[in-house]
Amino acid sequence: MSDASARVFDSGKFTTALKSIRLHSLSKEFPVITMDAEPDQIDWNFTLFGASILASTSTERAQNAVLRIASGCLSEDVETEAGHKHAAAALLERVGNHRAVQLAESRNMVDPEVWTKLPPLLRLEIIRTKLRLSIPLSTGENLEVNTFQEQLWAGAKANEWLSVSAPTSAGKSRIVREWFLEQIRQRERITAVYLAPTRALVEESVRRLP
Repeated sequence: MSDASARVFDSGKFTTALKSIRLHSLSKEFPVITMDAEPDQIDWNFTLFGASILASTSTERAQNAVLRIASGCLSEDVETEAGHKHAAAALLERVGNHRAVQLAESRNMVDPEVWTKLPPLLRLEIIRTKLRLSIPLSTGENLEVNTFQEQLWAGAKANEWLSVSAPTSAGKSRIVREWFLEQIRQRERITAVYLAPTRALVEESVRRLP
């Protein structure tokens, strides 16, 4: 971890903001829970600036913090300025979470044209990230993935056996499904077994098959 990233995590103001975002997310997900106190007000200028520093750090802790902050800022029930939401969307693009940005755009939370207004260096960084996290398929299309999914795909190509552990919403189901589909397209005959832990996930996987 870089010195700048370490200083971000050492900042009491930043860690307090991160805690407030976690509490807000928890109260939204579990509304029956009564909080002892309301989460502290978040200085989004400061918090997003800290997240922008962490976005250049590849550690799991830094990447998780960026995702939590950006997602928290884009939450529909969080009152933030449009500029803050645009900055959050740019952060998600920088860490390869394009699908979350697309969702925000579909909900009119982010202006689809905001990318044309970003500083040139930031636009270049986002373009480089998109190119790096784009997997060419045998169909001629490109599969947009996040960093974890790109690493899983590369690992599956290079190894006969692969064990993967990742948190919820990392995109495990999607990338495994796409990997299987690509193998089916490339081979005349293949036997594949896909095990899912819940009936809901099985039904979702079946619905998304071509």
